[in-house]
Amino acid sequence: MVSHVEAVMTSDISTKTQVCGVTMGINQCKRLYLGVPLRFVLTGLSVLLLSILTVPSYALDSAPMPGIAINPILPGARAGILTRAQGMMLVIDRTEYRLAPIAVVQDRFGTPLSIQDLQCHDVQYRVQYWTAPDMGHDQVMQLIVSFPE
Repeated sequence: MVSHVEAVMTSDISTKTQVCGVTMGINQCKRLYLGVPLRFVLTGLSVLLLSILTVPSYALDSAPMPGIAINPILPGARAGILTRAQGMMLVIDRTEYRLAPIAVVQDRFGTPLSIQDLQCHDVQYRVQYWTAPDMGHDQVMQLIVSFPE
């Protein structure tokens, strides 16, 4: 004859076997089930972190420059012909200039332009630009581009 304690233990073991697939204690079973969602959460957070770190680098190429208006009374204003723009490098009147990271770039109507809007090769666009004497004469701080119509 089976006592009440033995019957409870037997049914308890079979329940554990059905839930976890093997006979193990309740604490081990809980750890097994908590480990799977934890792995999914950690993997999701890792993917989210990596995507957050890479998104700004893509956004810099297509985002307009800072929305500050060009100040035409700044010293160092020049006019010339832009023949090439590759990345942050500009060629104006056969002289290479670097576009400053905080440069303000607009078309002649005042519309802000992105670096991607400037990319060109073998063209002739009239430009007005300002260099920064304190940052070196090869740094363009402000640029107005006159695209042909």
